[in-house]
Amino acid sequence: MVEAAAEILGPGRVTVLSKSDDPAALELWAAGRVASRATGQVSLAARTPAFAGMLLREGLASDPDLIISTHANFSPVARTLFRMRRIPAAIAAHGIEVWDMAAGRTRDSLIAADTILPVSDYTKSRLMHELNMPDDRFQVIPDTFDPIRFSPTPAPAGLRDRYGLKASDQVLLCVSRLVVSEQYKGYRQILEVLPSLTRKIPSLKFVLV
Repeated sequence: MVEAAAEILGPGRVTVLSKSDDPAALELWAAGRVASRATGQVSLAARTPAFAGMLLREGLASDPDLIISTHANFSPVARTLFRMRRIPAAIAAHGIEVWDMAAGRTRDSLIAADTILPVSDYTKSRLMHELNMPDDRFQVIPDTFDPIRFSPTPAPAGLRDRYGLKASDQVLLCVSRLVVSEQYKGYRQILEVLPSLTRKIPSLKFVLV
């Protein structure tokens, strides 16, 4: 998104504010294409308020044409800037962080945003129903990747041996955070039905990352 915006708008028009990046590393990545600020050098305990403060200061000082918040948790800052300076905001919505949201500032700020940017049609449909918002308030922008840096290639030598996989095996791959609050992703159910699946498909192997 940043690279596309910088290409369309030209130099000096895009500023990236990052909570977790190291400022020097982010500046190296930006390479003069965009301006950058970050709070990754701040301790974890103080980083969230430090970043929120930076967002507010930068928004008031630079008076941007548009704010894009890539996480809903910072949408209240965008709403504050809209109230103070009438700066429009678009809020990204990834998944579990915006599903079944309790009443509060983040939910209210999502509803007040000019545009919500869900990464999938599923998240869009959930938010339309849960927030009672019309279709025209959403624009789905899927997560992207650089096909030059990331593309399918043959497996590295020894990778199959490391996990006991034969070339003839059919591999079911699941990449997921293993946390109690996200069991809805279904890896436990896969483990439960795996014995019956392998009876039907003896060459099946399940790899959980």
